[in-house]
Amino acid sequence: MREAQTGLNIVLLDACRDNPLPKGSRSSKRGLARVASPNGTIIIYSTSPGSTAADGVGRNGLFSKHLLNYIDRENLSIEKVMKNVSRAVQKESKNKQVPWMESSFTGDFYFVQK
Repeated sequence: MREAQTGLNIVLLDACRDNPLPKGSRSSKRGLARVASPNGTIIIYSTSPGSTAADGVGRNGLFSKHLLNYIDRENLSIEKVMKNVSRAVQKESKNKQVPWMESSFTGDFYFVQK
């Protein structure tokens, strides 16, 4: 991503589950660890670092379900989309899952703008 020099990189990680490998071949930590990234990057995790995400009961996990509900709404910045998604995920999970966003991007980004 650093070499692409695009000005904005967006990484969505909805893979925050416990590692199924035997304990001897993996870390004892749960969930995904934080990731170092170049300037101009937004990293969105389906849950907070070190935590695990709920699978949900439908086609998508809890995070993806709510992301799909907000991502195509007009004139919502990425920050506003993620606040809405986070609020909905926290409510449905009774605060057991808290989506997380880290950013070094200083501009404005909209998935759909009209």
